[in-house]
Amino acid sequence: MPNKVTSVLARLDEWREQHSPEHRLARVEGLYRALNGTAEAIMRAQTLDALFHSVCEASVRASRFIAATVFLYRPGQRSLQGVASAGCCADLVIGARIAVDATLPEGRGVVGEAFRTHAPSIGNDILGDERFEPWWDGAREANARSVAALPLMQAQHCVGVLVYHSSEVGEFDADMVALLQRVSANVSFALDRFAHEAERLRAEAATRRASRMYAALSATNEAIMRASTPQALFDAVCQAAFEGGGFRMATVLLPQDGWLEVSAVAGVPEGVERLMQARISLDAALPQGQGPTGIAFRSGCTQTCNDYLGDERARPWHALARAGGVSSSAAVPFKHDGCVAGVLLFFSHERDAFDGEIVGLLERLSANVSFALDGFDREAERKQAQQRIQHLATHDGLTGLPNRAMFGELLAHALHSSRRYHGPFAVLFVDLDGFKTVNDTLGHAAGDQLLQRIAGRFKQALRATDVVARLGGDEFVVLIQGAHSKEHVARVAQKLLDAARQPMILAGHECVVSASIGIAIHPHDGEDEQALLKHADAAMYLAKKRGRNHFEFHARCAGHGEREAATALSSRA
Repeated sequence: MPNKVTSVLARLDEWREQHSPEHRLARVEGLYRALNGTAEAIMRAQTLDALFHSVCEASVRASRFIAATVFLYRPGQRSLQGVASAGCCADLVIGARIAVDATLPEGRGVVGEAFRTHAPSIGNDILGDERFEPWWDGAREANARSVAALPLMQAQHCVGVLVYHSSEVGEFDADMVALLQRVSANVSFALDRFAHEAERLRAEAATRRASRMYAALSATNEAIMRASTPQALFDAVCQAAFEGGGFRMATVLLPQDGWLEVSAVAGVPEGVERLMQARISLDAALPQGQGPTGIAFRSGCTQTCNDYLGDERARPWHALARAGGVSSSAAVPFKHDGCVAGVLLFFSHERDAFDGEIVGLLERLSANVSFALDGFDREAERKQAQQRIQHLATHDGLTGLPNRAMFGELLAHALHSSRRYHGPFAVLFVDLDGFKTVNDTLGHAAGDQLLQRIAGRFKQALRATDVVARLGGDEFVVLIQGAHSKEHVARVAQKLLDAARQPMILAGHECVVSASIGIAIHPHDGEDEQALLKHADAAMYLAKKRGRNHFEFHARCAGHGEREAATALSSRA
């Protein structure tokens, strides 16, 4: 009994001491000092981390509290996490989590209650309050006997809790709580200030990004105008986006064998090296095909990751992103001929780099690329049509050989070259024997087929440097370059005769035709186009008069059969 009375008396003396005017005054003075200290810390802090640590340290240093702690709430989580602490067990509190769910025992304490109610929550006898049962052992070890939790507000939302621990039971009366509320109000004001400043900085960063993107868009438009091939376009777009847009990397991905392969890339070397290791599938059933880039290609819609390392869709590439310094990305599909043809993929070292304005500009860039690709097709079609028109104007429509006009240009060029470099050449005038019979008996279709086959045989019998043209009807003309001897020209003429004599099946009938060839050699047989063709034609007619299926040189025609050739030409005219 005496011991029990002594214990009661001791607790009574302790209570009287704690509630004496002198003790109360000391507590209030200490709290005002803490209030001033936290106000000064709020004014000096440049970052949220610095703010929270300074507030905790000032509170413990200037008052009788044994600990001060800041717990923050992360959106999407079910707990508060300790981010700053001063006093006893500070190292243990950093990173510790306290539930906010009232259905859990850990969520029924003052911290969870203050978070849910947005009002102060007090526990003036921790060891005598069942709400604190999960923390009794820790409280005994730290000599914590009372606690106060005050909500931290930002834009009318609770974002955290400021917690004070005291070694004295009943520490937090109404006056004390009112002063602590002033501290939490000051911290909440600072949070709003930091939020406004962060928003201002984000807005400035967004403006800078938009300005860079406008510059990149202008550069890509210029690249589109200058690029002559799709690959040149892709290279220029990536370079412009990297240099002008300020992205860490920019790349063009094209589909190949079920995967998206890098066609063009520009960026920081270490980032490019990591990107080249990435495998992106077009198959939605594969993990490598479930990322934003694969989705963008399949859906035709832009996909952004403003927190790349926090986006589960990008998990297969998280390690590469960390190594490459990537924090956000945008995958923008581009089209060709109305279908998705590839993806423009942009990476940034900043989180939240791809807001609505930037995405809109990237989609304009993608539309320009699509327009350029379609333009390449239109230009290719125009060139093909132009080439076709040019071909039709210079080539025979039936055989595909050069026509009379084209041969005239080639002959003029040969004359110019021969006069400059003294290189002789020969002109062979070829007329088919028996063509009229085939045409009259088997029809024009068979005659056309005969001309096509003869044209093909003549081309095969000549060198690549020689030319065979069709003048019209069954008349052909051949230009032989480098005719340094009559023997060489005679061998070529004989090849043409042999080619013409080979049998062929036309309209179900075996047909055989022959050819008569006249030869004129420059400069001996003429100095201009008209003279060479006239003399070759005269020699051809002499060959026809002398039995057909052989060739004659104009020199022989001029020497021994000049009158006969002249008579033949006159009768032909």
